[in-house]
Amino acid sequence: MNEYRDFTIDIAREAGNFLKERLNDEHTINYKGVIDIVTEIDQMSEDMLISRINKKFPHHDILAEESTGTDRGSEFRWIIDPLDGTTNYAHGYPVFCVSIALEQENEIILGVIYNPVTGEMFVAEKGRGASLNGKRIFVSNNLDLSRSLLATGFPYDIRENPDNNLNYFNEMATKVQAIRRAGSAVLDLAYVAAGRFDGFWELRLKPWDTAAGWLMVKEAGGTVTDIFGENYYLKSPHILASNGKIHDKMIDVFKKGVENVFFIGGIQPKTKRISNNPRPCPSCGYHAAYLKRVDNYLSLFFIPVFQVKRGDTVLMCEKCGVVLDKEGRTVREGNIRCRHCGQNLSGDFTFCPHCGNKTG
Repeated sequence: MNEYRDFTIDIAREAGNFLKERLNDEHTINYKGVIDIVTEIDQMSEDMLISRINKKFPHHDILAEESTGTDRGSEFRWIIDPLDGTTNYAHGYPVFCVSIALEQENEIILGVIYNPVTGEMFVAEKGRGASLNGKRIFVSNNLDLSRSLLATGFPYDIRENPDNNLNYFNEMATKVQAIRRAGSAVLDLAYVAAGRFDGFWELRLKPWDTAAGWLMVKEAGGTVTDIFGENYYLKSPHILASNGKIHDKMIDVFKKGVENVFFIGGIQPKTKRISNNPRPCPSCGYHAAYLKRVDNYLSLFFIPVFQVKRGDTVLMCEKCGVVLDKEGRTVREGNIRCRHCGQNLSGDFTFCPHCGNKTG
């Protein structure tokens, strides 16, 4: 393990220092979506990391954000985010990092997160704890949700997708001391591990966003699940990480966020279950989602793609609250289907929630 750890620390520092040196340069920015960007520095940092890994461990597999990676059938797989916080970086806002995780037989055994701006190197090894610049770190001891400092983020398709975290954020904001939205999920998870944040949640992150941070929080004594308390895995549609002491309280708030996603100003919608046949929700991936009929609620002013008037009837997932059409699809997804099982999908999925296979 020491060989892997020392090697990962070295290449994370090399890539991080490369990013820091070029922070104030003029960058070439390309758009992967309306607000989802990538710079030439993302690709250069990733190429550097992949080159180092391939040279040292030529038979290992690699999963990286900006490239297709490799699939050699190895028991080892490196999961790389060469620049987490790209939007920050492109604006010269110094909140970003490099994240590298090592997976062995589908289990994360090593996580390294490097913040080159502060010079902070976070390291977690399975069964050996987590550290910051060589000193052990632990999650906070805070028991009181109302005195908690939390972190979150919002998906890149926040303008188009009603499953955008606004309902959960609005519900949580009045229950805690403060919520920070810094723009780097990887650093947010590292800061939970270090006791700086008491909890963090976000929707629809990718494996490179969470792999190293997930292990960091666990090894620092924290708890990681999805936002409804189910076991977390790299294909999960959302993540909740906390010190463990406020975890159940956060889950209770998220459940209220689901209940309140369709009303404004305190008017509770009337709902009733219209199907007892468990089926996977195409948005949250929950494999026991039931559908509800929702009547008599106000227009959703923050979801222009799906205006609902008082007296309308729609379908919604009982767990995540996303609006579904009559076919059980999210309202924006159209006829996108998984190439493996043929089930309807949202266009944002990396892994199919029905069969678990990669959709790309």
